[in-house]
Amino acid sequence: MSRTEGPKSKRHSFPPSTEVDRLFEELFQNLSGSPQPSAKQSLCSPESRFCPDLDLWEDDVRITIKADLPGVDPRDVELFISGDYFTISGTRRREKAPKKGVHHRVERAHGRFERTVELPCPVDDRRVRIRYYRGTLTVVLEKAPATVVKTIRFNLKN
Repeated sequence: MSRTEGPKSKRHSFPPSTEVDRLFEELFQNLSGSPQPSAKQSLCSPESRFCPDLDLWEDDVRITIKADLPGVDPRDVELFISGDYFTISGTRRREKAPKKGVHHRVERAHGRFERTVELPCPVDDRRVRIRYYRGTLTVVLEKAPATVVKTIRFNLKN
């Protein structure tokens, strides 16, 4: 019988990173007397409890942004482009609590959120594609014509 088998043995694992983050925030709060926002939380508006994770990348002609919005109704999401900034805001609604039973943990954040990121270059705000599938929002922004990278080859003759 291996060490992890049997009714008396118990597997030990480290707490999930969110729990570790919470413990560190609690520690710093106790040391300084004021709450310390997590690194990701500081990217969102101060009143946001939920802050979506984002990926942003560009190629020669477009910028693509992907945002994780699990449990968010797409009708509750707004997107804004203002100059070189992209803002996603919305609401992640709280699920109704069961009428019976006792909550032992409530960790999933809910409420209003807003996150703004700087775009690497100007975009054509008339050429935007949006897709929401299985909790992931994908936004494709075409670069403004002046910022599209073009390669011109030519031969010099003597």
